Amino acid sequence: MSAKLLDYTTVDTTRAYVLGEERTEYDSTYGWRTYRYIKNDDAAAATAIGNLILTDAGAEYFYGKLSDAGGIDIARALGVAISVLAIDEFGWLVRKGRVICLGDGAVAAGESLASHTGGDFDTWAAGEGSLGVAETDDDAVTLLFTGVIDV
Repeated sequence: MSAKLLDYTTVDTTRAYVLGEERTEYDSTYGWRTYRYIKNDDAAAATAIGNLILTDAGAEYFYGKLSDAGGIDIARALGVAISVLAIDEFGWLVRKGRVICLGDGAVAAGESLASHTGGDFDTWAAGEGSLGVAETDDDAVTLLFTGVIDV
């Protein structure tokens, strides 16, 4: 495999790519992943690695914010943060593939994933849109786990 074309953890203070642009590349740690370029439009918070990012209602579609509700419609999910994006910064999310996710303290390996408040993932319940599956339990201290997502 050749090296990745971009460092997808790079953060931009001005837009460097088309919002919503997607690229699929092989990552030597996580395998094939699809990345999506967005702007953090959350009025109050920076993203953390592993946060679920949703469209910011009333804003341009690829303006994102932290997940703010449980069981959101999958069409609102933009992807998972792989870097810290301060308010109004631009960067890449993972939209599809294996990625480090931030759980709510109750995610177990093999469970389907759903949105939760604060940018976290929760376990899926009937009637919710499944965003992927957990490969590992979320860590008791960091709440991080490996998941496979497709949003």
